[in-house]
Amino acid sequence: MKSAMAKVKEETRIGVFSFMVFSLVSLLMLSCSSEQDTKTPEHVSQTNNSETSALSSPKNESSKDESAPVVVAMLRSPNADAVGKVRSFSAVLRGVQEANLTVKRPGRIVSIDVTLGERVVAGQTLVRLDSELEQLAVDAATARKESTEAGSKKAERDLKRAQELFAESGISESRLEAVRLNFQVAKAAYDGAQAELGVAKRHLVETRIVAPFDGEVSRLPFDKGETPPPSGIVAEVTDRQQLIADIFLSEEDALMVSVGMQSEISVVGEAKGSRFGTLRAVSPKGNEVTKLFKGEVVVNNSDLRLRSGVTCRVTFKLSNAGRPIVPASAVIEKHNENADHDGERFVAVVVVDSNVIGGAARMLRASFRSVVLGERVGSGVNILSGLEFGERIVVKGAQGLSDNQLLRALEEVSLDSLLN
Repeated sequence: MKSAMAKVKEETRIGVFSFMVFSLVSLLMLSCSSEQDTKTPEHVSQTNNSETSALSSPKNESSKDESAPVVVAMLRSPNADAVGKVRSFSAVLRGVQEANLTVKRPGRIVSIDVTLGERVVAGQTLVRLDSELEQLAVDAATARKESTEAGSKKAERDLKRAQELFAESGISESRLEAVRLNFQVAKAAYDGAQAELGVAKRHLVETRIVAPFDGEVSRLPFDKGETPPPSGIVAEVTDRQQLIADIFLSEEDALMVSVGMQSEISVVGEAKGSRFGTLRAVSPKGNEVTKLFKGEVVVNNSDLRLRSGVTCRVTFKLSNAGRPIVPASAVIEKHNENADHDGERFVAVVVVDSNVIGGAARMLRASFRSVVLGERVGSGVNILSGLEFGERIVVKGAQGLSDNQLLRALEEVSLDSLLN
């Protein structure tokens, strides 16, 4: 009986121990399961954060946006009649042709065949100098020419006859050569006499002062009987059917005017707007001292009311139609390290390429263009050279841009809205 009871107790103790072990193992398993469940969300979160960080990392170049946001505008040609400014110049009128006629031969004035202001034609004699000596020289040269001409012709006949005899063995070769030499001497004398006569005739002609073109006698500084000095001016002829007004332009004005441009000519005593001129030429090189460029304006004077030497004013109405005007904020001033001279200006406007890369905001590139600036026009500045109509420029956001930098055009605006 005791043995049976002991056995039961022993089994009970084993069962309790087994239950406790089972319970402990179960608790341990539940604890591990709970810890794993609490770590999984944290791990997932850490993984997601790591991936997001990689996408937004600066090391990922495909996700980095290097474009600069800007506002652009197109350069559109304004109305051709738009007047930018008025330029007025003082000038002295001169004939389109003016000739100072000088003496080429010394001599006393024996006659003056015209009067001051008289209309003359090309080739008309104006002043005559004493030509007695020149006429004697012509007569003597004529006589020598006639004499040598006869000798030359005789020598030519002798040479021809000698050649015929030599061919028939009638004379020796030495005799033929002697006849040929005589002919050459005679011919040289004749040629010299002809040249001498030509010079004598030219000297005789130079004793007459003639008009080189149709015009008016504008000066006769000597009287009959006087002897002008060597190369002295004895008459002046002016053609004032057209007059020339010489003007001097600054560098900026020289860039803004063009040959063929019309101007208004104002002269004391004439109604304003009654006479006009045309710019016929502008010097390609400025004066080394004044830096000004000479321009010539042709003024029609078919009525001959204007006279050479009269002071006038030449007024140009310069149009902005051929030159862009951009906002002053679009102009960037940069120092060029490669400049050859200190103080040389390098002012640039940022020009945007017209290539569209894509996207709602168009992707463009900036290209710095060197420009020449003109005058300020309101809130803008006139561009004399460097830009062309049809190009787009950055009007906002130009500061800080670099050449060839990508741009993001946020908006394209009208230049008129910025310049008004």
